[in-house]
Parts: sequence; C-alpha cells; structure tokens
Amino acid sequence: MKSQSNEFIAKEEGQERIPAELFHIWKGVSHWRYTSGDVAVVYNGETYTPATIEREQVRWDSNLEVNSMSMTVARVTQPAMEFIALAPTELIWISVHKIHRDLGVEETTPVFIGQIKDISFKGAAAKVNCVGFEHFLKQIVPRYRYGPGCQHTLYDSYCQMVKADYTIDGTISYISSTGLAFRCPEIGSVVAGYYTLGYITVGTYSRMITNHYSGGNIQLRYPIPGVSIGDAVAVSAGCDKTRATCISKFNNINNNMSFTTIPKDNPAMWM
Repeated sequence: MKSQSNEFIAKEEGQERIPAELFHIWKGVSHWRYTSGDVAVVYNGETYTPATIEREQVRWDSNLEVNSMSMTVARVTQPAMEFIALAPTELIWISVHKIHRDLGVEETTPVFIGQIKDISFKGAAAKVNCVGFEHFLKQIVPRYRYGPGCQHTLYDSYCQMVKADYTIDGTISYISSTGLAFRCPEIGSVVAGYYTLGYITVGTYSRMITNHYSGGNIQLRYPIPGVSIGDAVAVSAGCDKTRATCISKFNNINNNMSFTTIPKDNPAMWM
C-alpha cells in the first residue's frame, strides 16, 4: 500500500472534511462505478455516479488481512440485478477506495479489494457479501478424482485440445421466452449432440450447452443476460469425458485421464 501525502493525512485528521467512497465493480469488460457521495466524482478519468450504498465495517482476520465486507445497495443497482434469478458463473470483482472531495490533489486510499461472494434481497434492498481475494487462494481443491470419466477439462493445458479448432462462429436467429433455447443456423448441418456439454459464448458470457438438437437448436443450462436475436456467438464442441468420445471425436487418447476398470462398488462397503 502506498504512503499517503501529508495533505491527505491532514484531511483525515481534520474536523472539516468532505469524504466519499468510490466503488468500482467489474466483470470481464463490464465495469460499474459508484460513489457514496451525493454528487458524481471523476477520478483517473472515470466518472463515479451517486448511488444508494451503505457499507458495513471491513472485517479482518487474526493476521490483520482483509477478510470480508458487506454492503447494502438498491436492488435495481447493477450488478445486483444479475443475482435476482441466479448467481452468475463469472467472478465479479470489487474495489472500494476513500477520497476527499475537497482535496486539491486527486488521491485515494484503498479500503477493500476482493470479490462478490453472494447477494440476498429483502424488499427494495440488496445485501452484497464480499470476500478478499485471498479467501479463494486458501481453498484446497483436489486436482484429480479417480473414476471412469476423464479427469481433464476440455481445452485445458492437460487436455491440450485447441478450442478454436472445434468452434464455429455464428449468429442467433431464435431465443425462447425462457432464454434457455437458442438457434444458430451456422451449426444446422452438424450432427445432433456434437455440441452437447460444450459452450456458447456471447460477448463476455459463456454458458454450458446441455443439449444440441438437429437444425442448429441448442438448450442452455443458464440464460445469458441481455442477449438478443442477431447477436454474434461462438459455439464450441463438448465432451462427455468417455474414452470412446476421446478417441472418435478428438483423437486425443494419449492425453485421456480416465480409469475405466476402476470398481464401481466401493470395496470398503463390501460385506
């Protein structure tokens, strides 16, 4: 953390001051900037618009590292609205900085940097729970679980398949009222099922394809916010993680990580 100027410290310790906080929230190329003040604030060439935000005290752990923070906002504030139906699959980052609006020099001090964990709604308000990014770094996740299905994720560095080689660019010609059924004419000639368990990408959003039918029709697991007919999409093939698919569809058996002979019954439970 950089050291603050004497002028900033004087404002902090003075009896007369006009403080405000700047909230920068971003996901991919989407950015939202708000301020707790009653007038807009321009900082580093970006405008922070006034919003109804009430932040609770930042909590620290025993090592004096930022642990979590909660705040209450209007439920119509972005990106809170994206959590109304379901939690988005993309990580949403947030940073909070403090500024003195009557300070001649543009200078802020960081209050919190982390990610939005979840959002709950009550009436017209939304409570946003945030965690420091070290919260995710401390989680222990097993790399492999032995089983009959391949342990790799399609297109990752272990699988080594190139996503671009199995992706078709196209446009959306139909969207169902639920936002879960799409039609992409460019994949209409591809055999049904080829893109099942694959992904469709629209802008910064990617969603899993649960079913690929004939005629370029696909079913998604979750809807895509703001999508409309005519939008450009990229449709990528999927994998059911079986050895047969790895051979016939991707010719990638050398990188397959499945264990087809592992017992289906747990020997520890045999009587």
